[in-house]
Amino acid sequence: MTLRAALPCRRVQTQAAGASSLRPAYAAPPPSYAAPPPAAAAPAAPAAMGDKLAQLKQLGELLSAGVLTQAEFDQQKALILNG
Repeated sequence: MTLRAALPCRRVQTQAAGASSLRPAYAAPPPSYAAPPPAAAAPAAPAAMGDKLAQLKQLGELLSAGVLTQAEFDQQKALILNG
């Protein structure tokens, strides 16, 4: 037997021994995910909608009476509808 024929066998044995020592002894932790975004706000309750309608009606009356300008009316209307 020549030295050359024995070398591949040693490499296989070395690789097999090295491969088992490289494996982790535990499982990898599961990936972490970001929390889901918060749920959207619920639509306004009927009572709150009634309050908004009353405010808008009063605002329209102030516009008609000339107490508010169109720009003031639009600004207040946006505040009522968005807030």
